[in-house]
Amino acid sequence: MSNFGLPEYDQHREWIRNARNRNMKWEEIDYAGRGNDEGLSEFLTQQSLLNFWKEVSCSEWKELVRLQKEAEEQTQVIDYLSGQAMIMGEGEDNDVTVPADPQSAWQLYRKKLIKGGFKEEIVDEMERTTLKILKRLSSDTTEMKPVKGLVIGNVQSGKTANMAALMAMAADWGWNMFIVLSGTIENLRQQTQNRLLNDLNCQGNLNWNGLEHLSKKPMLGQRTQDLHFDKTSKQRYFTVCLKNPGRLRGLIQWLQSDGNKQKQMKILVIDDEADQAGINTANVNSSTIRTINRLIRDLVNGKNEKSQEISNKYKAMNYIGYTATPYANILNEAGEDSLYPRNFISTLSVSKEYFGPQQIFGLEGGDYDYDGLDIVRIIDEDDLQAIKEIHEEGSPYVPLALQDAICWFLCGVACMRIWGYGKPISMLIHTSQKTDHHQNIAEAVRDWIVSKDVDEMIRRCEKVWNTETSQFTFEKFREQYPQYDRKTNY
Repeated sequence: MSNFGLPEYDQHREWIRNARNRNMKWEEIDYAGRGNDEGLSEFLTQQSLLNFWKEVSCSEWKELVRLQKEAEEQTQVIDYLSGQAMIMGEGEDNDVTVPADPQSAWQLYRKKLIKGGFKEEIVDEMERTTLKILKRLSSDTTEMKPVKGLVIGNVQSGKTANMAALMAMAADWGWNMFIVLSGTIENLRQQTQNRLLNDLNCQGNLNWNGLEHLSKKPMLGQRTQDLHFDKTSKQRYFTVCLKNPGRLRGLIQWLQSDGNKQKQMKILVIDDEADQAGINTANVNSSTIRTINRLIRDLVNGKNEKSQEISNKYKAMNYIGYTATPYANILNEAGEDSLYPRNFISTLSVSKEYFGPQQIFGLEGGDYDYDGLDIVRIIDEDDLQAIKEIHEEGSPYVPLALQDAICWFLCGVACMRIWGYGKPISMLIHTSQKTDHHQNIAEAVRDWIVSKDVDEMIRRCEKVWNTETSQFTFEKFREQYPQYDRKTNY
């Protein structure tokens, strides 16, 4: 039986995916839109001769279609541990599809992700999520309000990779100016700028240009009048801008410095960590707006840096906030000119190697009940009292539960070192919100560790290791987290 997962069937799968993106029914795809086996056979022969497809029979084609149908049905089920969903406001999806050209920005980035270690199924999910978001954007907002959306991703769910994927796919469909709003720290901004250029700047249909510190008087070669935003241009521009007043004012001035170029700009603003710095923290019942929030609004709503209306409009303006903590973005003001995500809210799927609160503590209610992993240990009343005494009196006694936790941490570090992991590893002990309590705990833990000789500490670690690994075995882990995707059995 053929292994249809091999790269030699990529063109066949791509055709099927594109047909589905164009809303072709599975019954039609079974015959490649030709109606019968004779027409399908002719289609497959043509593709083999003209597009160098691997030769397949009609039955093999139908098996490929069946496998793709199963894959689509699986992705339609929102998995409560790693699902992806979207809440949409008014408006219709545009007709964009996944770029199929091997030299397109998306296909080149996709190839780079897989070469860099991303699993193909993860990249497939990223592709679906990116297309779903892109379909909610507009490439012409001259007769409408800017599009405003929010993308929610768990911590370590690959938000940066997803942002780059959206930039790549949008660039293939004609968006030509990308603005990433990135925190308040310059060296982190520079890291993001460099990473995006490295990720996206591949030799292909488009040329990516990273622009730095844009202002009314930009660096040589970065004036708007010198750049190419017309429909036929293969140039794509992006800048990573700090969320501080000076940089934002300069960016707005740069964008509006040439009215003719401004009318050609199809802009996608990506607000990285959208809950940071850009939220309006003023009283929502007053007319006061914090400076950074006001300037981001001015940028998105097409006003100048003084919040004044201007005559020129961008060809397209789209704003998407990315965050793992969306509460401030959703629960804050929802005025017409605010950054409230009135057009859509989408969530990113998480890797099946991800550990979050649901995996650790479980989930109750609704259609799902999940107990969580057997790795949570309950502290008894005596140990809680001992912790309280450390907080209040600086007691040197470290309770047994904390001793066990430290030893288990040392065991975990030892394993990782044996496996070749060389980066620093830290343990967080958080028993209070008060600084002096933290200091007392730190001193008690330090004194306990230095009071033990090496052999005594090893014996205690061994005892903890044997207890924990007998209670929570590898087989039990697989049973309690069957979706976990890493198969290595240490």
